Amino acid sequence: MLLYFGQNKFMPRIRLCLTVFLITVVSAAFSQQHMIIGFNNDTLKGRIMEVEKRHVIFMMENNETKKIPHTSISKANKNGLDYPMLNGRLSLFPYINSEKAGLFEVVEAQGRSAAELYKQAYEIVNSNAVEFNRFGDVGNSDAAFSTLMGVRSASTQVVDLMHKNDNPVKYSDPISQKLIVRVVNRYEGGQFGCVRLVWWEYDLILNFKDGRYRMELTNFSYNHYNNGSSVVRIQFGSFDEIECKSSGNIESLLQCKSCIIEFSHMYSYLVADSWRVMKLVEDGIKKQSTKKDEDW
Repeated sequence: MLLYFGQNKFMPRIRLCLTVFLITVVSAAFSQQHMIIGFNNDTLKGRIMEVEKRHVIFMMENNETKKIPHTSISKANKNGLDYPMLNGRLSLFPYINSEKAGLFEVVEAQGRSAAELYKQAYEIVNSNAVEFNRFGDVGNSDAAFSTLMGVRSASTQVVDLMHKNDNPVKYSDPISQKLIVRVVNRYEGGQFGCVRLVWWEYDLILNFKDGRYRMELTNFSYNHYNNGSSVVRIQFGSFDEIECKSSGNIESLLQCKSCIIEFSHMYSYLVADSWRVMKLVEDGIKKQSTKKDEDW
């Protein structure tokens, strides 16, 4: 991960471990990441230990700590994705541009035409429809809450059926070689936690060119339900904040100041699972391409 201070970009020179334990934010999304930051014309190497209201507590390699003002940080970057500052803290979810949250990857596919790559991806999506209906995925819940007072599956069946995704292909155009796939994802919190049952929906957008293709996961929207009464949508927490409403898009929800600890678990899962979805497509295309090379 890179942190940007003002207009200066500080490039990493060594691999570092970043673990974030926040006072107001506990960000599992940043755990086990590599960071090097610049501050007062120095290059600091180490770990973010805490994020306070106005400062970041940074522990350097010699165990000395520094307080770095939030106002000195413009954004962070990891794997080519920006984590902007939102409400005075680092976003818990990456952005693909200044306005849109999401993830993307460009994959090289030498020797493959755009039409061939499009066809392979289309076949992969249709033959693996269940993979884009992320219902009941193991490990997609907040372990602490779900173990002690987890969601009762019987009470959520109505909601689960509402979000069933049997036909994931939303748009396909073999002329422009573009494919849009609908992904739904069920995230469980706890019976009495701030985050109860959240159904996420987003788009996997694939654009193909000769020798490469781009995958982009974006347009994240959500519905939050009371798992004790599955047809009732509820607001996150007890705060009357427009950003914390029961349904909307991720860009608005990332501004919510409530439920930060539970949100960090949920966003961390979404990021990790988004990479898994893109890897499914990438591995499928590689497998089909290898099989074609072997057929003669």
